[in-house]
Amino acid sequence: MLYFAYGSNMSTPRLRRRVSRAVPVATARLPGCRLAFHKLGADGSGKCDACPAGRAEEVVWG
Repeated sequence: MLYFAYGSNMSTPRLRRRVSRAVPVATARLPGCRLAFHKLGADGSGKCDACPAGRAEEVVWG
């Protein structure tokens, strides 16, 4: 399974605490997407999702 991550979720040690056999593969991109910070975490921090951007030239890297 491939997993696309952003921010602190890109930390290999953090991911391995959840999935012990996780191995980094490559930097990837999601063309035509943008990050939408539209959720509020319990700690007050912003949470995001990759969402369709409506413009092909927008890209999310992770």
